[in-house]
Amino acid sequence: MVLIDETAPVALIRENLDVNERGFDPSAAPVTYEQAAAFRREMVGARAVTVRAAGEPVAAGMALPVWSGVAELVGITTLPTARRRGFGRLVTVTLIEAAATLGADLIILSTSDDDARRLYTSVGFRHEPMS
Repeated sequence: MVLIDETAPVALIRENLDVNERGFDPSAAPVTYEQAAAFRREMVGARAVTVRAAGEPVAAGMALPVWSGVAELVGITTLPTARRRGFGRLVTVTLIEAAATLGADLIILSTSDDDARRLYTSVGFRHEPMS
């Protein structure tokens, strides 16, 4: 597992972003060095995580900077070939811990995916339908 902040090498940020893109769209174009370098400059106060299995990145996600005690988890995904093996849970729990370390009293996320909702509920999130 790789925990990433704004001081991480661009190569690690690129890997994280690439897994994130391909987790949501398997046909997504690879993330470029330039895109990762630009994203790195915007990561101040955020944390990202990449999970590797057998040396290959398989899952990723991010905790946005804490604002007024609240942090949002975003972009949690697992590559299609690695799903249902606990990697999404590992990303989620790691990001919860990272956000709490950064001072979050409340951690939120949203999803429209039923499988993701079950996973998030199983680690302690409550489902509150949008009104």
